[in-house]
Amino acid sequence: MKRKILKMKGLLLTGALTFFLALNVSGQVILKKKDLQTRLDLISNEIEKSNFENALGLFFSKEEVILKDNVPKKYVSKYESLSSILTEKKSIFDNNQRVVSDFKVLIDNKEFCKSIGLLDLELTATSSYKSTRDIHTKLLPIAKEAKQKCEKNSKDFTDWEQLYKNQEFERLYYLL
Repeated sequence: MKRKILKMKGLLLTGALTFFLALNVSGQVILKKKDLQTRLDLISNEIEKSNFENALGLFFSKEEVILKDNVPKKYVSKYESLSSILTEKKSIFDNNQRVVSDFKVLIDNKEFCKSIGLLDLELTATSSYKSTRDIHTKLLPIAKEAKQKCEKNSKDFTDWEQLYKNQEFERLYYLL
């Protein structure tokens, strides 16, 4: 009988210990009312300063979670406003990150003429992550050079085609 009780205590302790370890491993803290009010005010200030990347990090944090159910009633409209603004910004930031990533793949695959669209993409702190802007800045010189070469090749091809149609074969050799 004592063995069964000791075995049950051991299982209970093991279960409780596993539960608390799993809770700590996730590292998530669900913000309560006072901390939540402070966090929403901080996010609002970041938006006013146009620090959208910081605001996104604070609002969509995986470590300190903001739950709508925990928002005090007087802060619900502020929460919904911030949520709307930041959800839209997150969509824009993620889309620009995807576009730059697609252009990077084109450049890595040496499809330079297809990558010149990168030159038309204007990224700012209010429309993209810093890491995306850094990659964009690194790829710009390659895209500029590609544009020049593609325009030159296109002109050479047009010239060659015109000379061929006019049957001026002697003048075609310089293009080869």
